[in-house]
Amino acid sequence: MTKIVTHYGNIVDLVNPDPSTITLKDIAHNLSRIVRFNGAGKYRYSVAQHSIYVSNLVAPQHALPALMHDATEAYLGDVVSPLKQLLPEYIRIERRMWEAICLAFELNPALSHAVHRADRQAYLKERTTLIGTPIVNDPDIEHFEGEIITEVPIYPEQDPKEVAQDFETRFYVLQGRAVL
Repeated sequence: MTKIVTHYGNIVDLVNPDPSTITLKDIAHNLSRIVRFNGAGKYRYSVAQHSIYVSNLVAPQHALPALMHDATEAYLGDVVSPLKQLLPEYIRIERRMWEAICLAFELNPALSHAVHRADRQAYLKERTTLIGTPIVNDPDIEHFEGEIITEVPIYPEQDPKEVAQDFETRFYVLQGRAVL
């Protein structure tokens, strides 16, 4: 069986996702409850918080894709990057899920360099703030272009319900729509 039932009762096929089964509410709910760094941080900090953070680091034209860049994790979970590289089938499934999400929200599946750069910057800031390990001789940042963000704070330990609402609000604001 390759289908899951979401918090809001949608049935999503993980192998052949249908864009009509993808909802903002499910994405916001799930991402607000998935903890970054596989739970290794000193503080609880969700993927939704990370996504909001990344969306605030880019120019307005890149903010919506930046907000949604980890939306696949709402359905597939957050697989740490080193493990993901060992799972080629997971990478294919994740790609199909991303394409379905992009169709559902009318996004370009090709993320801009600005989004990738902001995601990397957020990773470095979050890692130093939440885990506290030094960023020295680290293969994760060997090819990183840019500096670690110091002036933008991170707010861990937020209530998941509030984070889900913040995620939805950010989405609607970026779309130029009234918050529902």
